[in-house]
Amino acid sequence: MNVRRMVAAFVVGLAIMAGGGLLIMHGMGIVNGSEAKCGSRVMQEGDVCQTISDNGITERQSTNQSRDHQKTLNDREGILFAGFGAVVCLLGLGCWSLPLFAERREARARRAAQARPGAQAHAQPGR
Repeated sequence: MNVRRMVAAFVVGLAIMAGGGLLIMHGMGIVNGSEAKCGSRVMQEGDVCQTISDNGITERQSTNQSRDHQKTLNDREGILFAGFGAVVCLLGLGCWSLPLFAERREARARRAAQARPGAQAHAQPGR
């Protein structure tokens, strides 16, 4: 087994999993926060969050949300962050298994080459 390939897969997988962990922590921080926020401002009871969106061409839309509705939107955003972070962590774990699959494929190719009559297995330098 190629040690460099294993170390590279471990480092890349670990970095991807760390990023996924940060996404999960950020999402859980949003969900567990007791405050409803409008942008970076903490909303109080009775406040209304006004969001203005402009597509730059013809339309300008404005939406108003109550404190409770904004808290629900913030919680949903946190759950999406955490879910995406979990998927990213699984991808990081998948990176760890790639060298194992590559080794199995190479071993299968070596066995197939040895099984053919008159075939010679050639060693490749550096692998």
